[in-house]
Amino acid sequence: MESELNFKHIDSPITIFRGGGSLNPEWAIDVSIGYGSITGGQGTDTDRDFPSTGGVTVFSESKENISGDARFWGIDFNYRARYSDNTQSPLGLILGFFHYEDNLLITDGVQTISLSGWWWNPYANPPLGPLSGLRSTYDFSWNTLKVGGLYEGTLNKHFSFSGTLSAYPLVSYMGEGYAFSLSTRKLQRRGILEPSRHELRT
Repeated sequence: MESELNFKHIDSPITIFRGGGSLNPEWAIDVSIGYGSITGGQGTDTDRDFPSTGGVTVFSESKENISGDARFWGIDFNYRARYSDNTQSPLGLILGFFHYEDNLLITDGVQTISLSGWWWNPYANPPLGPLSGLRSTYDFSWNTLKVGGLYEGTLNKHFSFSGTLSAYPLVSYMGEGYAFSLSTRKLQRRGILEPSRHELRT
C-alpha cells in the first residue's frame, strides 16, 4: 500500500532581495533572500493498494486547495586571484550555501474516489464528498552546498559581463506533514515524506 501527494499549478510569486560587497581585494560575498505567498494550486492525495493477484487498486483519492508560503536564502563567497593593484584574474571560484522551503496548508478537500466496501461490492461506501474541517499542513525544505566557477570580462571601459557555472554536490531534504484522517477526522502526523514529487529549482 502507498500514499502519493501530488501538488500542481502552485502560484507563488517570490520577491527577491540581493546584496553583497568585497571582504578584501580577492574575496567577495553575495547574499540573497526571497519570500512569496502561495495563492493558488491544487493537490491530489491518492491511496493505492497492490493486491497479491497483481495490478493496482486506487481505493481513495481526494482533491484539495493549496495555500501557504515559500521562502529561501543563500550566501555565496566568491574568490578571484589578484595579480597586482590593477590586475585581477577573470576566473574565480564560488563556494556557497542555499536553503529553500515550502510551507503548505491544505483545505477545501473533496473525496472523489472511495473503494472501502467489500471486495464484491466496492461501492458500498460512496465518496465522502466535501471534507469539512480539513486543514492539513506539509513542510518541505532543502539545504544544499554550492560550488562552482565564475568568469568576469570587460567589453569596453563602460560595459562588463559575468557568468557562473554551479553544481550542488550535497543536498539535504526534509519533508514532514500533519494530515487529515478520513477515519478519525483528526490531524495525524504523516511522518517523513519522500521527495519523489518535489524538485529544487534555483
